[in-house]
Formats: sequence, C-alpha cells, structure tokens
Amino acid sequence: MNQIVEINRSTSETLTEMFQSLFPSIPLFVATVLSFIISFIFLYIFLYKPVSKFVKDRQTFIQNNIDSSIESKRLAQLAQEQAADSLFQAHETAQKIVVKAKIEAEKVANEYITNAKRDVQIIVRNAKMDVERQENEFYENSKNHIVQTSVELAKKILSKEIKPNIENEILLELEKMQK
Repeated sequence: MNQIVEINRSTSETLTEMFQSLFPSIPLFVATVLSFIISFIFLYIFLYKPVSKFVKDRQTFIQNNIDSSIESKRLAQLAQEQAADSLFQAHETAQKIVVKAKIEAEKVANEYITNAKRDVQIIVRNAKMDVERQENEFYENSKNHIVQTSVELAKKILSKEIKPNIENEILLELEKMQK
C-alpha cells in the first residue's frame, strides 16, 4: 500500500506541477499580452486598414457602376419613349400629308374634269354652230342652184312660148321668192 500511496503522492505532485506550469508567471503573462497587443496593432495597421480600404473602394466602384447602369437604363428608356413619340408624330404627319395629297389630287382631277366638260361643251356648241352654218350654206347654195336651174329651165321654156317682158316678170317673182 505504501506503493500505492507513493504513486498517488507522486501523481498528485505531478498534477500540481502541471497545473502550476499551466498558469504562467506574471512577467510571462505581461510579455504575452504586450506581444498580442503589438501583433494586433501591427495587423490592424498593415493588414486590416489596407484590406478594409480595398473592400470599401471596391464597394464604391461596384455601387458607382450600379448607379451608372441604372442611370443609363433610365436614359435609354427615356430615349426609347422619345423615339416612340417621334415615330408616332411622324406617322401622324405622314397620314396628314397623304390625306392632303388625296384632297389636292381630287381637286386637280375635278378641275380637269370641269375644264374638260367646259371644253367639250364649247366644242359641241361650235360643232352645232358649224353644222348649222354648213346646213344654211348648203341650203342657200342648193336654193341658189335650184333657182338658177329653174330660171334657166324657165328661160328655155319661155323663150319658146313667152315674150321677153313676161319672162322678166317671172324672173322677178322667182328672185323675190328666193329672198
């Protein structure tokens, strides 16, 4: 049993030494804390600040690109709306021009038709007058020709049977009838 007690004692001493070795001495503790603080300051100055500055710059760059993209999209939509409005106005203007052209074409066509009808009426009236004039000329020429032929015939008939003074009377009567 002695052995067991000795083993227990030696184990207990070993454990006590182990626990004491776990807790450092105050100068070692202060040195460790100071080295941790120095390491922290060193890492903060040389690692955290540049990395945080880089992250902040990158975030600003991304946000600027997003803002620029949103603005570009807004401007594109505005330009698209303006183009659609311009296209609509151009379409309306084209429709108005087509309507005006149709109206103008109808006016011109009506004017040509009216002028043509007037010209046809003038031509028909002139043709009727010409036909009437030619009929009158033909009638006068025929009448004159018939009278001359009748006079000559009458002269021939009368020369054989009637005296010259009766012949003159008949000729005068024929001339009166002719007028």
